[in-house]
Amino acid sequence: GDESALLCVHTDCESVTGELEKLAASYEILSEDVVGDVETERAQLLSAVPGVFDFNNYYAVKYMHSHLDALVSRHPGKAETFSLGQTYQGRDMKAIRISNNVAS
Repeated sequence: GDESALLCVHTDCESVTGELEKLAASYEILSEDVVGDVETERAQLLSAVPGVFDFNNYYAVKYMHSHLDALVSRHPGKAETFSLGQTYQGRDMKAIRISNNVAS
């Protein structure tokens, strides 16, 4: 009855699924190409947020908040933003919560 989440390199998936089948374990493959999925998600997020966004540069708070809001709008059941409070300058310190069930 316990569930586990496994990530495996695409070259090992066949042997991993073979072992799971030997154990008569049920499993579900959520992605055949995680790297491709991440890159697709990244491209979609970049197109949803004004300008280019990465983690190698400094961005104004409004762009970082916009990026977080775009993530939540793409995954409303798994992500939500909330405030940690305000900076001494009065700016909102927005954070993101990621969960399988943000309602709980």
